[in-house]
Amino acid sequence: MKLHPLINKDSPHYDSGKKSAIEELEKQLTVTEMIGFCKGNIFKYRYRLEDKGQKESDLKKIQTYENYLKLLERLDDAGYFLDTVAMALEKSMIRFRYR
Repeated sequence: MKLHPLINKDSPHYDSGKKSAIEELEKQLTVTEMIGFCKGNIFKYRYRLEDKGQKESDLKKIQTYENYLKLLERLDDAGYFLDTVAMALEKSMIRFRYR
């Protein structure tokens, strides 16, 4: 099973034993709400790109959110916009692992 697109396999905090924040968000937010969340994060990373001194890392984060946003937009187009992301992924038979 493919790793979730927002999970960074090189970050040790995903090994803490508790569910990832994105996994919890997907249970709570609708596809439409998660699209807004992604757009906000993309804006945030672009807006401060030159100010933080982490340009390479932030460009990678932008690309990661943009890829996830494309997935969410496909779910939205398929009519799952009012479902939670977790439910939309299940209905569309898209599976990810979070660890």
